[in-house]
Order: sequence, then C-alpha cells, then structure tokens
Amino acid sequence: MTAKGRIIWVEDDTKRVPGIYDLVWPLQTAGYQIEVMESKKQVLSRLDHLRSCDLILLDIILPVGDKREEGIERYTGLSVLRAIREYGIDKPVLVLSVVSNPKVLDELHKLKVAGVVRKPVRPSVLKERVEAILGIDTPHVDD
Repeated sequence: MTAKGRIIWVEDDTKRVPGIYDLVWPLQTAGYQIEVMESKKQVLSRLDHLRSCDLILLDIILPVGDKREEGIERYTGLSVLRAIREYGIDKPVLVLSVVSNPKVLDELHKLKVAGVVRKPVRPSVLKERVEAILGIDTPHVDD
C-alpha cells in the first residue's frame, strides 16, 4: 500500500495511555504515515520537518505547560501552534483536546486551525475529519 499522506501527531500520552494508538489505527490502515512528536521541545527542534507533512494532529495539553500560569497560557499546545505559524508553516492543524475554554477556542480560531475535535473521539470519526480536511471523499462508517 502506498502512503496517502504524512501526518504529524503531537501527543504526549502515547506511552502512558494504553490503546492510544487505536485512535490513529484507521488512518494507518488507510495508508497514512503517522509520525509522533511527544513534546514542545521535539516539535520546535524539527520545525523544518513539519513543512513536508500533510496535516498536524495537535494535543494542546502537553508537557512544559506550567499549571501555575493563568488562563490560556498554560496550554503548551497553543505556544507550539503559535511557533508553527510564526515559522511560516501553514499546514492544516486539527486539534484534539478535552479543553472547552472559550478563550482557548477563540485563540485556536485566530491561529487558523482546520478544526477542533473533543476527546474522547472515535477513531472512525477522527479519520473522517482528517479526510474531510485533506479533501478526500470517504464513505461514512458507523462504529
């Protein structure tokens, strides 16, 4: 199977949450190459590498965020997204998060994300959203 595209998945829970790879399994079986980056530091050290991906899946609660900080600044994923945009990377970003804070959602909108998906999300729904963003028609499958 040839790769449909390359997705960078910025997610820190890949080693702590059992079965988390089930989330991207439908994407992998459909032919997408999934590459995981687990921290802000890793993303910032590889910004040029992000230029060649087709989509970024981004968790906004990542390590390095300081729980003592006030408001939206404690969501490290927002600073990662700002850095990506400031570096001139305009790839579509789909945010995966439990956060529903209106200020955070407003900031994500300002940073031109392609969408926000609330966790937990069914793997089939994530695949549909990704393919919709990438302009790939897929039949809807209920699970």
